[in-house]
Amino acid sequence: YIARSPIHFTDRLSSALIAWWRLPDTRTVLPIHLMSRLGVLAVGFLAVLLIGFPPEAASRWRIYSNDLLDLPARWDTGWYLGIATEGYRFDPNARADYQQNIAFFPAFPMSMRYLSVVLGRQPLWTGVAISLVSFFMALTYFLRLARSLLKDEDKAVTAVMLLAAYPFAVFFSAAYTEGLFLLTLVAAVYHFHQHQLWRAALWGFACGLTRPNGALLSIVLAIMAIAPMWATDGTDGKEPSGNRVRLRWRPIGMRLLAAGAPGYGMLVFSAFIYRLTGTPFMWTTQNVAWGRVYR
Repeated sequence: YIARSPIHFTDRLSSALIAWWRLPDTRTVLPIHLMSRLGVLAVGFLAVLLIGFPPEAASRWRIYSNDLLDLPARWDTGWYLGIATEGYRFDPNARADYQQNIAFFPAFPMSMRYLSVVLGRQPLWTGVAISLVSFFMALTYFLRLARSLLKDEDKAVTAVMLLAAYPFAVFFSAAYTEGLFLLTLVAAVYHFHQHQLWRAALWGFACGLTRPNGALLSIVLAIMAIAPMWATDGTDGKEPSGNRVRLRWRPIGMRLLAAGAPGYGMLVFSAFIYRLTGTPFMWTTQNVAWGRVYR
């Protein structure tokens, strides 16, 4: 049995991959995903080869000596990489305009840390892999959501293509939070729309741990939760029989509880920041160091 188990595992994996490939959503989304993501990486690498870097970038931080391997080592990726490899650090004596990594939420860098164990302990490219896989899953959820709302397959596919091709979609190929954030946001909305509250709450909780503005998803979900209060067959608030629509407050209460999941995620991170700094919302004041202020 032990001798045959690797073959058995390989057969099961092959069967799972074949079944996944035969899914209609996979066949629709995968070509769009591959063409847009590989195109971004190819253009980025060609830009490095043909245009190069300005002189002031000669002292930029690097991970690899090879330009292709070092391609994702840009800008905020360094912050996520630092959190993934060294954890959160806070200097209470630093000036207000001194940038510290507590401004960055944990879901993405912690995923880099733990998944890199099974991906050759290469956290930089693990971050790219997380972004690429997350974006594929986000496009799949987005296709399903668009299909259910638009009731038109061609329009739904067009929406997916536009999402994959719009200018700022370049960040879905970087070791940034954008891909994971989009996945958690769209998945939470999709499952909430399908009345699958536990799944929506889990994805929403992850969204609240991915980016500072993830907690705002609770507002969107709360509006979806109370939408049945206005759900009628017409505009007068009455059923066809002429009776008033009776609201079921218990289901609405459960939906509101699930809608709060993104906010709960933000509060969990704030509790961690409280243990680290003594101030639960210190991560908000850290945005000042990047020139961001709340108005």
